[in-house]
Parts: sequence; C-alpha cells; structure tokens
Amino acid sequence: MNNWEKRELKVGEDLPEKGEISDYIEDTPEKSLIEFLYFFGKEELWKYGKVGF
Repeated sequence: MNNWEKRELKVGEDLPEKGEISDYIEDTPEKSLIEFLYFFGKEELWKYGKVGF
C-alpha cells in the first residue's frame, strides 16, 4: 500500500467504456474489479477464487 501511486484514467481512452473481461489490462485493479462485478452479477462468486490476486 505504501507504493501506491494515483493514476489518471479516462474511460474510452485508458479503459474501455464497455467490453469483455479480456479487454482490460492484466494485473490491474480495474481488471480485478470488472472480474468481481462480472461474477457477482452472475452469482458465481466461487469462481472469483480462480482469477486475479
């Protein structure tokens, strides 16, 4: 946490406005969040243990 640095991101430039999980850059907080929300929406949170982190 001590190494965290703020990043300026813009939707449509740095992040897709809409898209698939694979559209996001690997090993980023943004991709982890999208994965979580995807599985949460499908009520398949058990799969979240198999991705990210």
